[in-house]
Amino acid sequence: MKKSILMLTMLFMLAFASVCNAAVSNGKLLDDEEALASKFWSARNYSQFAAILDPEARKDFNEENFSAIRKKTEKDFGKVLDNELIQIEKRGKGIDVLIYLAKTEKVPEVLFMYVFRITNDKPLLITFNPQLPQKVEEAEK
Repeated sequence: MKKSILMLTMLFMLAFASVCNAAVSNGKLLDDEEALASKFWSARNYSQFAAILDPEARKDFNEENFSAIRKKTEKDFGKVLDNELIQIEKRGKGIDVLIYLAKTEKVPEVLFMYVFRITNDKPLLITFNPQLPQKVEEAEK
């Protein structure tokens, strides 16, 4: 009887420890992804930007594209005044999507979607997509 109680206690402790370990690793991963999302806006040259990109994404995001995207986002939205993480999606194995609701100088609400590929517990940016939120009336139609 004592052995079975001891065995059950050890089993519960092991299960609890594994759940806690999983929560900690996902928390660190999310912190890393949030840091990369903020680096997206603070990168002033292509070499800083390329450091956060997935190797496959570097083929599409060359230095010329980086400059064009930077100019277009600054022209369309202006400076980012506030940026709040509103949604996290786990899509398939090794793909995370972070969606931010931002307030910018020119647009009061814009959604910024960052897609990351996780390789060896290290996130790298695959793509970035700004979107204007749908109006409530449009969404109901």
